[in-house]
Amino acid sequence: MTRYISESELRAWKNNLNKFTIIEPNLNVYNKNIINKLTESKEKETLIPFQEALIKIPGILNTEYRPIFAMDVNQIKLFLNKTNSELIDGDLPTKNTRELILTVDIMEYKGLNIGDYVGNSIDEDEYLWGRFEITGILKSELSLGLSSIEYFKRKTNVDRSKFLLFTESNNNISNLFENQNDYKIRNLNSLIQNHNEKYKDLNRLIFIIILVLIISLIIISCLFILLYLKERKKEFAIYYSNGIKIKNIIIFELKEFSILIILSLILGVSFSNIFLLFLRKVLFRKGVFLATLSYHEYLLTLPIALSIFITLFFVLKLYLKPSKLENIILGDY
Repeated sequence: MTRYISESELRAWKNNLNKFTIIEPNLNVYNKNIINKLTESKEKETLIPFQEALIKIPGILNTEYRPIFAMDVNQIKLFLNKTNSELIDGDLPTKNTRELILTVDIMEYKGLNIGDYVGNSIDEDEYLWGRFEITGILKSELSLGLSSIEYFKRKTNVDRSKFLLFTESNNNISNLFENQNDYKIRNLNSLIQNHNEKYKDLNRLIFIIILVLIISLIIISCLFILLYLKERKKEFAIYYSNGIKIKNIIIFELKEFSILIILSLILGVSFSNIFLLFLRKVLFRKGVFLATLSYHEYLLTLPIALSIFITLFFVLKLYLKPSKLENIILGDY
């Protein structure tokens, strides 16, 4: 849960930056040579000027956001084509108006409909400035909104634009910006790198907590096995006195515990998924809660299962020695 909450920035930008690169000037004056190189580059597919804002959506224990891209309305259809998005209801924004279209997920998270208004003028806690009218709904792999850049420029008095760059490879594009301090490149690699750097201490702490929990579970499980087998030592002695070989007793117990371990893993994973479903559908149904069990979480169960199996084997070898079993038999009779 802690890691999930810390990944709100990744959820806002990861899918977006997997489709395109954002080139952001740090100064008010563009380096025209660089822009010309981008325009003439063989690596370039599409270069779209834009301005951006953020819209607030409810999250769990914190507030999340999604980007709003303002661009020339004539290029919105091109953007939709490049990102495999489509307008499924309503109309696209028109030039120099407060019209806004949002993806389905944002509409659902905020409980909005076409014709509703959003913005800081309506809700002072909203990140999006002004007052925008929702005129359309997008179906997309991305999570964002689109509006008119002319309206943004008129209302914010900011003429400077950033650039959305669609290309098959970011390597050569990045080379164009070497030693260029006037520009900042935002792509998937830089997003993940910045996130890892920002939360490296938190990730280290999470790893330590997980490690402590795993070790604690291993110790508790091993103690349970010791007590369980100690209670059954007379039963093992009876098996031995009836001519069953020690090797066969060990194999039988390993099979028995293997079934228990597998059932425990299945029940544990099932309960975890049910718990996440409860959080998503009941406790946080009005917020963004996309947490799922990844293969990393599944892999964390393996050390516990493996340690239990190894402990069981050595404890059985310790208890099931002929001399000990014979002493138990003689002591009973």
